[in-house]
Amino acid sequence: MTNSEVYNIVSENELSEVIAHFNTKFIMSIIDSAIAIRYNPSAFTNNPNVVDAWDMNFKQIVEYYQNTDMTERVAVLRANTYKEIIDRICRVHDLNFTVEEVDLYTAAHYLYQFLVSQFIYYMDYFFASYIVREADALFDGMELGMMRKNKDTSTVYNKRIFKNEKIAVIAANIDRVVQYICGMDFSFDYIVYNCGFTREEAEYILRIVSPASSFFTTCYVPIISNDLVRPMHLNNIRFMIRDLAEPGNETFAAIATTTTDEIDPIV
Repeated sequence: MTNSEVYNIVSENELSEVIAHFNTKFIMSIIDSAIAIRYNPSAFTNNPNVVDAWDMNFKQIVEYYQNTDMTERVAVLRANTYKEIIDRICRVHDLNFTVEEVDLYTAAHYLYQFLVSQFIYYMDYFFASYIVREADALFDGMELGMMRKNKDTSTVYNKRIFKNEKIAVIAANIDRVVQYICGMDFSFDYIVYNCGFTREEAEYILRIVSPASSFFTTCYVPIISNDLVRPMHLNNIRFMIRDLAEPGNETFAAIATTTTDEIDPIV
């Protein structure tokens, strides 16, 4: 037996041990923990996308053990791991994974980013973008005109920050406005198109998942209404409104013009 043949046997045995002891329960416990704290105050900074971290591990294993039979086993393990992550995320958010022929890593990456690691960003961005886009309708519908002459600290401060007087009044009454929006409902398509994704990213997500119930009322409203985290979300939304309402914001303008007229916002 040659040295090369001996090495191949050792490598196969080592990889067999790696696969045998690959702890998917440990991975899923990390996923479950991340889902549980995705909207906690301590999680307001974006968390790492663990799907990307695990994919690096899979690639390192394949590169180290360059054996066709064994790498195929790793590929199966990789696919099964990502499918289980996708199923877990979809189950928690009452979504249906709607396609079979798709790269599971890419699907897991975007769903984890959208619904776990950057959940706070996308949710708060949706509220902020809706407020900026529909400022006139909200201002009139909530009869906020009477608040224009208020001399309270919040109103005076926001009038100095915002160039648009209506948005300034809305920002000063952000708690009431968010409560008002929570009484509405929005289609899943409209949320995905208007929560901060590029058009291409939004179309990809909408191609792979669909809601089994109202995503807005089951996933966003309970969290934004939670007294423990609500103040931090309101502050976050207020800061986003300031950025989005800034004249010449090309990112917001591009998203607004490609989605508002095409997607029905209300379920």
